[in-house]
Amino acid sequence: FWSLGVNFPTVDWPRSGEIDFMEMHNAFSNERTTHFTIHWCDETVDTPEPCTRDSLPAGWIYETQYKTFDSSLGDDFHVFEAEWDEDKIVGKIDGLVYFTQLIDPATMEEFQKEFYLILNVAMGGTLGSNNQPPNGTETYPQTMLVDYVKVYQRVGASD
Repeated sequence: FWSLGVNFPTVDWPRSGEIDFMEMHNAFSNERTTHFTIHWCDETVDTPEPCTRDSLPAGWIYETQYKTFDSSLGDDFHVFEAEWDEDKIVGKIDGLVYFTQLIDPATMEEFQKEFYLILNVAMGGTLGSNNQPPNGTETYPQTMLVDYVKVYQRVGASD
């Protein structure tokens, strides 16, 4: 599951910000590995218009961390968590911290704004396929089972 800044598509990606709370992709990992990644635009880079469709990757910054388990993550339900405040983003799976990123308000303002929460199964494209077309080993259809989604806001926290 992932999130995207609510100002997308008014502003180009990655200027909107993106948080991949749980991501698995075939060529770079396996059914035992999950990734937590954030994407943003560093407006301070020395380029006329950073993070526009014409200038990428100028200004596009991302930080990713991953965790590999002994068995397939598809064999059971797991609890994916994110603690996100004005200072940092922390990612967990089954209570185990595997991602921490401090938020620099000067260069990471995307993470001070609202985001959509998105749960989906995405197949195809170039991420995780090493830019190779489908080779017949893919399994269709795919299913994502979700037991519950909970969102909390700390008492006294700002909007």
